[in-house]
Parts: sequence; C-alpha cells; structure tokens
Amino acid sequence: MLFRSPAAALLEVMAAQATISLDAARLYRDVAQREARIRRLVDANIVGIFIWEFGGGVAEANEAFLRMIGYDREDLGAGRLHWTHLTPPEWRDRSAAAIDELKATGIMQPYEKEYIRKDGGRVPVMLGSAAFADGSKQGVSFVLDLTELKRAERLNAQVFERAPDGICIVGRDYRYLRANPVYTRRWGAAAERIVGMHVADVLGTDVFEQILKPRLDRCFAGEEVAFEWVAEARGRLFIAVTYSPLRLGSSEVERSEEHTSEL
Repeated sequence: MLFRSPAAALLEVMAAQATISLDAARLYRDVAQREARIRRLVDANIVGIFIWEFGGGVAEANEAFLRMIGYDREDLGAGRLHWTHLTPPEWRDRSAAAIDELKATGIMQPYEKEYIRKDGGRVPVMLGSAAFADGSKQGVSFVLDLTELKRAERLNAQVFERAPDGICIVGRDYRYLRANPVYTRRWGAAAERIVGMHVADVLGTDVFEQILKPRLDRCFAGEEVAFEWVAEARGRLFIAVTYSPLRLGSSEVERSEEHTSEL
C-alpha cells in the first residue's frame, strides 16, 4: 500500500480549491457581463422596461417607461406606480388573461393595450412580459409606445378614405379586405358589404379570370403591376390599375393594394 505524504495531500487540496475558485470567478464574471448587457439595454431607453409584481406594484422602471406614462423617479420611489391602476377599465379583462398566461407559461405574448398617463391621458402601447423563474412573483415587461404609429395609421386612413382614386385591399383569397368610397361607388358595391366579397362577385367572373387574377397572382409574388382595361359593367369606363404588394411583417406578400382611376 502506498501512502501520500502530507505535503502532497495538501497540494492536491489546494489545487482543487484553486480550480473551484477559478470556476466561481468565471461564473461571477459571466453573470456580471450578462447583467451589464441587460443594464445597457435598460439604460439605452430604446423601449420602456419595468419590473412588476403580480400584486400590481412596479418595483423598477427605466426612463423611457416613466416618460411614456408621465411619471418620475419620485413617483416610483414613493410606490405610486401600480400597473393595475395604469390599466384602463376596458383593458382589465385582457390584462387578467395575460396574467393567467404568465402564471401558466412564464411568458406573455405581446399584445396591444393602453396605459393611463399621470395627466389622465392615454398612451397606446405594445406590451410583452416574462415572469422571473426564481419564485419571486416578479417579472419584466418591455413596452413600445405606439403613439406615432397610431397617428400615422389615422393619417393613412384619412388619405385612404378621401383619395380621388378608387383604392382597395385584396387578400390572397381574392376577397376584399377594405375599399374606399370612390371604389365602392364606381362598382356599385355597398360599402358596408364589400369586405369579404370575392373580386369576381363585384367585377364579374370573366373579368376576374381573364384580366385581374393573372395580375393579382403576379402581385402576390411580389411584383408591382400596372395595366389598363376597359370596363363594360357600368357603362364604358377606361380604367388604369396599379397592383402593389403589401407585406405584413415578413417577406411573404399577404395582400395587394389596388389603385384605379378612370382615363
């Protein structure tokens, strides 16, 4: 039987301790680096970020979120921020469903809602959240201010409705998603009924199959298509048409926009 000297045993213990210390140092360094990256994201104020409690309290928030809702650091420190109080009554059922989703899965898929500002106004937001996995009954939310987007949507809606040309939006199933008053008047379609109707039902099966469908298919493939044709359905109209692809969050064309004018 071989016996190790006390010095050798001590060296082995010291080596093991050194290895543990090095591993711990690497772990602490990695944690510190991750925390630094998260802190840079929070401090960059690109989006609103806040840490919440299931009970309704807001434990921490970055400047972007505080500006969004009109509160300041003093309000946060005094405990005046509660996400339950920030949520308008008509959004509370949706928020409750989101909390149930968080408790069940730990993640809440992003959705649109509104917050009540300190001055009583409303701010439209896109909200996504995740619960912490440490059993603290807390989580983090990322909030995107949709004010400018909503303003642009309203402006686009006004342009759409007041445009001198006929404009419609058609889905891949060749059914109308939207049409402005000029378009519906031109083709004698009821504005409140055209949504959901097939193009062939409004403009005729022959016109759809021979003239419009081939060009719509090119548009759905990503091509802008301009052409002219003579419509006989409501008198003799010389029509200039442009089909433009609309992309919804991906490279796939999911609908087309048509601009028509009489020549």
